[in-house]
Amino acid sequence: MSAARHQVHKLPVRRVTPEGEHCFFGYYDKFATNTDDRLLAALRVPFMDHLPGPAERVEVGVVELGASKPRFVRLGHSAAWCWQQANMLQWLPEDPGRLLIYNDFRDGRYVSVVRDVEHGGAEIRVLPSPVYTLSQVRPEALFLNFSRVYSARPGYGYPNLPDPNAGTPAPANDGVWRMDVRSGKSELVLSIRQMAELAPQGPAGPGTFHWVNHIQINPGGTRFACLHRYRAPDCGRNWITRLITADMDGGNPRLLVPTPMVSHYDWFDDRRILAWARPGPLPSMFYIIDDRPRPPDCPVPFLMPFAPDVLRADGHCSFSPDRRFFVNDTYPGRDRCRTLMLVRRADQLRIDIARLYAPPEIDGEHRCDLHPNWFRNGNAVCVDSAHEGFRGIYVLDVSQIVGED
Repeated sequence: MSAARHQVHKLPVRRVTPEGEHCFFGYYDKFATNTDDRLLAALRVPFMDHLPGPAERVEVGVVELGASKPRFVRLGHSAAWCWQQANMLQWLPEDPGRLLIYNDFRDGRYVSVVRDVEHGGAEIRVLPSPVYTLSQVRPEALFLNFSRVYSARPGYGYPNLPDPNAGTPAPANDGVWRMDVRSGKSELVLSIRQMAELAPQGPAGPGTFHWVNHIQINPGGTRFACLHRYRAPDCGRNWITRLITADMDGGNPRLLVPTPMVSHYDWFDDRRILAWARPGPLPSMFYIIDDRPRPPDCPVPFLMPFAPDVLRADGHCSFSPDRRFFVNDTYPGRDRCRTLMLVRRADQLRIDIARLYAPPEIDGEHRCDLHPNWFRNGNAVCVDSAHEGFRGIYVLDVSQIVGED
């Protein structure tokens, strides 16, 4: 590892949720704070040691970051959630200063709920489908079948409903859906079958199961990426993951990384993606991948390795608002600690800013990953962590580091 490009700058880690209360935000690809970074969206539950059942609800609320003492302000609850990706709680782009949206389970179906924080959390809209990710430029969301995800990975889906296509390896009537977040009108834009049929085609025989997860829209709102995954008898205990992109209406789908593995990623701009991957014959590392058509005779996509000497393990990577840095983390090492780091894109400098203990009693599908998220001003990051013996949300001020560039 290059010592010149790997530094350690430990920062204070401040808990912003109440001591002893199990609070968390969720996945790493969303802003947890509102427009002026005054309010932080949060969830609260009475337990942390098992996967939630259909009847176990999570409280939805906010934390006022300027308060003298940490306090969770309850706004509502949700019956559709999981540990890793929560209930997709996020600030609605049409008014990210005061409107929150999240998934719930009501009247036998998954829905999404919009609440107005400035008016006591008043419920102002209920949409007939859940959300996964939101366009920052248009009133639209993309979503998927959380029940199908649950049947493959319980930590990432919802247990409330059975998957209606459980016996279908690659259904044509399920996949990535688009919804107008004002009218609630939705349509299927890219089916799982279409994903499986992109060359090189995935298997579809007995014992095969395809699903989609981790959808993310590019900054300009013109295309989305997703992970197409499948299990097959010859995969053993593992699964194959392929990185696919498409226009927002599902047009021009591209299989950027065909096999065998893609993990966490983030859009750098409208054309390039940073992803931890093992593309074809190449080794596992972070790559910058171009979202452009791949010639038929090209075995791997247009890509460039990123800092393989200082970034040697998978992590939850996301770019700062100005795209000069990205925050990243690791899974627990032998000492059960996770490393939180900033990486400067221009010179690939890695700066470790914290190491946080991961209790072994919460591991597997109900583990507490750090899942770091940026504040909107780019001067702080927040993480979920259980290093104090309970789940909490913690903030680190990174302004000194990002301001040095």
